[in-house]
Amino acid sequence: IASEAIVAGDALSLDLAQAENGDKAIHVMKADTGTNAKRCGIGIALADAASGETVNACIAGICQAKVKAGTAVGDRLSIFNTTAGVLEPYQNTFEDPILAVAGAAESGGKAIVFVIKQF
Repeated sequence: IASEAIVAGDALSLDLAQAENGDKAIHVMKADTGTNAKRCGIGIALADAASGETVNACIAGICQAKVKAGTAVGDRLSIFNTTAGVLEPYQNTFEDPILAVAGAAESGGKAIVFVIKQF
């Protein structure tokens, strides 16, 4: 269930700001390391969803994701706090795990990625 408006290709995090523990496991937000409640990256949105709607997500396998400009084939990708929902090429200073590997070069802010299952 979307806790905020989601756009196809957004990197998703469990919504750890939910009050009830069960809700933390079923609500998602755009992943963003700038907010601790959005740091639990789980996959990529496959379609747009308004707040409160069901979100279709890729949690393992191939899909199209929003990525940082200049992402190249084979780049390991992680969430970072530059732009919520956008994956960035992994750097050794990142604290969060690799969520995906780029299967194609970035074009128009998106790329085909292989999502690595997180759970």
